[in-house]
Amino acid sequence: MTERGRRAVSSKGVLSPPAFFALPAGPAAGRLLGGETYLLTDQVHAMPESAQPPAPEFDRRAFRAALGAFVTGVTIITTCDESGAPAGLTANSFNSVSLDPPMVLWSLALDSTSLDAFRQAKWWAVHVLAAGQEELSNQFARKDTQKFAGVTYTTGPGGIPLLEGFAARFVCRAAFEYEGGDHAIFLGAVEVFEQAPRAPLIYHQGRYGGVFPAAPPAADEAESVAALEQRGLVETVDGILRLTQEGRLVATGLVALAGNSGLTQHETSALRHLVARLAA
Repeated sequence: MTERGRRAVSSKGVLSPPAFFALPAGPAAGRLLGGETYLLTDQVHAMPESAQPPAPEFDRRAFRAALGAFVTGVTIITTCDESGAPAGLTANSFNSVSLDPPMVLWSLALDSTSLDAFRQAKWWAVHVLAAGQEELSNQFARKDTQKFAGVTYTTGPGGIPLLEGFAARFVCRAAFEYEGGDHAIFLGAVEVFEQAPRAPLIYHQGRYGGVFPAAPPAADEAESVAALEQRGLVETVDGILRLTQEGRLVATGLVALAGNSGLTQHETSALRHLVARLAA
């Protein structure tokens, strides 16, 4: 662990190093609250060199693509820099750690321009984005200083920006930072959380998506198809159910429209399954 693997300011007291953190062979030092040091003894033992298989050439692009197979949510994480100016970024590395005490984590590239702001932060907030917030996600993913332009927000502990329109939000006190490869891993103690009745925005293989309900029972599906016919989205021609032109337009943008199309969950699900059957 390098000098970067250090304790962030916290009023929660000293936390022991989490057991899940992978360590190199040999002792490694870190720094806890107040400057105390701890020593991490050998916990990983290398195989004898003669027993190790030859290392294949590592394909970073293929590795990144494989990671993209994992569907994630999308978050915006906000804080303030040393001057008090708002700082934030888009991340999908968010994850839960503990229920008791409530803790979450996320990671940030070591070459990020926002790294210093989060390293010195005592508070930060994780906003789980809702369906329809793709543009907001894109705005905070850019590498410029105008991320908060036109964005409405209130302020929380330490003056950190709290955004609106989220599916969930976690206000955290900075607890610990680790260095993992080319990323810094931030752990936070959750002090306040909120959830809104909104469908989440999801991300998969470089594209945004939405969450849809499971296929409705047959009776509900028949009722939903009838409702879609009344809306002019589907029609029966020569005994065959097919999408109308307007239905195709809605189906094409179904993911982007999730939660904002005016359709009920059953109608959305029925339309999605109808599209799947027609495409089969």
